Formats: sequence, C-alpha cells, structure tokens
Amino acid sequence: MRVLAANKCFSQQFGWSQRDVVGQNFRDLLHPGMLSRIESQFTSLAVGERPRFVEQMVAVRAKQRMFVGELTGIAVADGVGMAGSIMVLVKPDKAEQEPRSVGQSKKLLNPLHARILEGVAKGDSTVQLAEKLLLSSSAVEYYVATLMRKLKVPNRPALVSKSYSTGILGIGQWPPKVTTEFVK
Repeated sequence: MRVLAANKCFSQQFGWSQRDVVGQNFRDLLHPGMLSRIESQFTSLAVGERPRFVEQMVAVRAKQRMFVGELTGIAVADGVGMAGSIMVLVKPDKAEQEPRSVGQSKKLLNPLHARILEGVAKGDSTVQLAEKLLLSSSAVEYYVATLMRKLKVPNRPALVSKSYSTGILGIGQWPPKVTTEFVK
C-alpha cells in the first residue's frame, strides 16, 4: 500500500510534493472512514478477482484538509495472474478541481469560538460549556448561534458535520480539535 511513484498532479491534489508523497502509505491519504471499503477493493485487485474498481472517496490533504472525488484502482498484472502493483487515479469532484493551499483558508474563529465548537463536537451541553469556559448559558448559546450563522447551518449536528467536512475540525482526533489554520 505504499506509493511507489506519483505524477505532479496526483501529489498536488494531496498537498504534497512529488518527492514527499512517494513512500507514503496510501492509507494515510484517505479519510479513516474510507479505509475498510477501499482496502477490500485493493484486496480484490491484488488477488485477481477483478481488473479494476471505481469508488467514491474522501481523501486527506496535508494539514488534515479533506476533499472528495472518485478513486479508480487498476491492477497491473505481474505475469502470473496476480497484481504486481496497482495504479491509482484520483479525480476530485468538479468543485475541488483547484487544490487549495493552506494559506487560502479563512481565519474564521477566534480562540473562544474554537473552544465552543470543540465542546459542541464533543457533545458538551450548554451548561457544561458555560461551566468550563466561565460563561453564562446565554453567552454560550449566543456563540453557538454565531458559529451556525458563520457556517450557514441550521443546528448543532449540522454545525459539527460541516466543521468536519470543511476541515475546520481535524479528523482522527478525540477530543475534537479545531485546526489551527482556522483560528485568528
């Protein structure tokens, strides 16, 4: 599952240089929720059950930024019917065609907003957040409403979901943590 070679376009989609992406474990380029499905597809290719697959994917760029797209895996035969290697093609969704660099992200949150978002994502109630942050319950509700307006979502579950999908909350971390590039 190691990346043996990569062209410039492939490596840029993941936010790496060509030199740095080579040698990476391909699993590390995928969102953890995708691993079991993609690994079973790779296994099917490796044992010769199929010559190729196409699958929707969620991938991880450098700095924990995510993008969605289509992943195509093609078995490259080794001469005895098994896959000697697997060629991977990644096609980001149309909205993702231009890779975003880290410097292009907006500093959406002040440190207090970040702590409140982390608490909401963790499942803390308004009262728990108020106690932790030494605020009133109405102040916490105000800041949560401000976050929902900023991200254009109607409720707390949507706030958490959009925060993960846009990369504001880093993936694979517990407790949830806001990515520093979004904090002023």
